[in-house]
Amino acid sequence: MQRNGLAAAHVIALGLLNAADSQIADYATENDYVVITKDEDFLRLRHPLQAKLQVIWIRISNCKNRELINQIVNNLPQAIKLLEQGESVVEIR
Repeated sequence: MQRNGLAAAHVIALGLLNAADSQIADYATENDYVVITKDEDFLRLRHPLQAKLQVIWIRISNCKNRELINQIVNNLPQAIKLLEQGESVVEIR
């Protein structure tokens, strides 16, 4: 993400590697981050306190990391556009 001019942080860098999904969602909401995940649980975490939580939900089946990253990077401009238009969840397939 950073190589493509976007601010990005992995949960490891944020000290949230072992945090519950709800803690990650809270952190993202408080810091205006978008969560990029393959974990469907983040979709269930949206509640009034996290009304502004935005999620890019990766729906790409198992593949090599390089292929996964390429798919995300190629679809990211459209995903960002949808988020900017107010979508709270955007799927990348």
